[in-house]
Amino acid sequence: MTGPGTGLLDRVVAVTGAGRGLGLQIVRELLAQGAQVVANYRSWSEDLEQLRKEAAGRVHLVRGDIGEESGAVALAQRARELGGL
Repeated sequence: MTGPGTGLLDRVVAVTGAGRGLGLQIVRELLAQGAQVVANYRSWSEDLEQLRKEAAGRVHLVRGDIGEESGAVALAQRARELGGL
């Protein structure tokens, strides 16, 4: 990741696998850099609940399996609604 002032402020970024582990950490870093994040997950977790509360309005959670067409479409559609893609 890059430091502050790198142009991520209010940019829309889609992240897959955001429910835990590396994906969740990437979401946190992007939020810290000012991005709007569309975060895809398959299973709800306490970490996602905490993230939703901490970053309300800046993180947009989309449940689905992006290995299936409907999951990928849902993620892309939400990102487009926010001005991304």
